[in-house]
Amino acid sequence: MAMAIITASCSPDPQSPADIPTGLLGKQAPPITAEAIAGNGPKTLEQAKGKVVIIDFWATYCDPCRHSFPRYQQLLDRHPGHLAVFAISIDNPESIDADQLLSFAHQHPVDFPLFWDVEEITKTTYAPPAFPASYILDRQGIIRHIHSGYGPTTINAIEKDVKKLLK
Repeated sequence: MAMAIITASCSPDPQSPADIPTGLLGKQAPPITAEAIAGNGPKTLEQAKGKVVIIDFWATYCDPCRHSFPRYQQLLDRHPGHLAVFAISIDNPESIDADQLLSFAHQHPVDFPLFWDVEEITKTTYAPPAFPASYILDRQGIIRHIHSGYGPTTINAIEKDVKKLLK
């Protein structure tokens, strides 16, 4: 069986909804199989049950990803106990190591957990079309929204989706 290679670029512009794969929408979110490297909060989707969850795919080389981190922290601060964020790095282990990821975490302090998808299992399962990419889960762990890219309107759309799911 051939393994699919997923390539995606870092994008400051939100992608058109028509360009975002929707195969996971309405389905139970697959497990996160990445290594937790920093941060607090739930480390598995099972531990986050009952909360709305944002799964964010990012990379250290992605400037829009850096801008999204403080906004996700603000969202988390506004909804304590009701929201969880999982930030999953898709950095290639051939070009970065755990110490560099920890350094990035210290330069961009957030309270949510940062993961490193060294084996690219989670990235392959979710197949984000660009980075950053955010998957928003309802309290039962069902994927309800997918956002790809990060521009001025993206965080507003994500916040709107989160608020709807928190009602």
